[in-house]
Amino acid sequence: MPLHLAAMNGHVSIAKLLCCFGANVNAMEGKYGRTALHYTVERRHPAMLHFLVSQCGASTEAETYSGYTAHQIAMAAEPVLAALLADLGAQTRPCPLEKFSSDDEDNYVDSNLSLTAPWRPQIDKNTLLTNEALHLVA
Repeated sequence: MPLHLAAMNGHVSIAKLLCCFGANVNAMEGKYGRTALHYTVERRHPAMLHFLVSQCGASTEAETYSGYTAHQIAMAAEPVLAALLADLGAQTRPCPLEKFSSDDEDNYVDSNLSLTAPWRPQIDKNTLLTNEALHLVA
């Protein structure tokens, strides 16, 4: 989905163009149910976050298939983005641990591993030769 890719990479100018041509800002990708806003938070792009919510009307309450809103992901990934989302009207809710079941385990692990993406080079650099547990998980 082009808007998701623009959001992941922080390309606000491309996102503006896509939204002008009718891209669905709240479209969910098929594997985890993430919207462009979820990806924006995971990749820590405050300018994109502000654009998607304030100018494109991205829903701050859209949930992934595992029940996570962008604000809940931001609380774990980047509290500054969580504060920005709250300022833009996102409801602050606790993480939906009660919704977690063993069937969701693969999605939960994969989605949380994606939060490590910005630090992957450091993880590989520090543990590549030692095969420590962190490297084996990543």
